[in-house]
Amino acid sequence: MGRNTYLRRKIADYRRSIEEHEAKIRAELTKTHPNEDHIRGWKREIEAHKATITRLVRRLKREW
Repeated sequence: MGRNTYLRRKIADYRRSIEEHEAKIRAELTKTHPNEDHIRGWKREIEAHKATITRLVRRLKREW
């Protein structure tokens, strides 16, 4: 697998993970007593994934 393909797959994986965490947050907020610790953790992971995606996109655009 080429470098670009690998980076694109990693980016897609992180985006999928972000979508899953956002769905978990929405589901948790519908409960009568949402667990704020879980929500905070998922938001932290979403921010980390977004930072990683930014870094991977920058590597993808870099020419060798």
